[in-house]
Amino acid sequence: KLIRLASFEVQKAEGLGLCWDDVVHLWMEEVKTGYLLKVSERGSRGYLSIINKWTKHWSNRMASEITRADGRLLIEMLKEEKLSKAYQKKVKNIISNVYEWGIEFSYIVGPKHSPLKGLMIEKDQYRPPQILSLEEIKKFLSSAKILNHSWYPIWAFAILTGMRSGELHAL
Repeated sequence: KLIRLASFEVQKAEGLGLCWDDVVHLWMEEVKTGYLLKVSERGSRGYLSIINKWTKHWSNRMASEITRADGRLLIEMLKEEKLSKAYQKKVKNIISNVYEWGIEFSYIVGPKHSPLKGLMIEKDQYRPPQILSLEEIKKFLSSAKILNHSWYPIWAFAILTGMRSGELHAL
């Protein structure tokens, strides 16, 4: 710990900032204290896992030397893995937040914003929800009633009220 702290001080004194791993480590310590985010221990481990998985190749690089091109490569890696757009955005946001935090506290010297800032993740094509037609609903309910299925009253109630599954579950 002492060597790491001394290394931080030397790098800061020389105006170099810190390497990416060190910035992530300090950010994680801040998260654990609860000052930065109100996140459970499990949630913070999840964030750290995401950061380590997708920025492993940045580990020993000076954080200030991570460029927009590196950000584009990261986005491309996420796309190549065929991850959902929501997960891609989550990864991008977590890494951007860590980087911006590092800039704010002068652990990253030089850059004014995250290398991921402004990079767009394309939205998914709109897919309308799959809903049964009126004929399919009638057939479904009549079959369930004929079979005297134990869930028939629940299905009928759900369809006739239009409640969502979460609302039904709560009820």
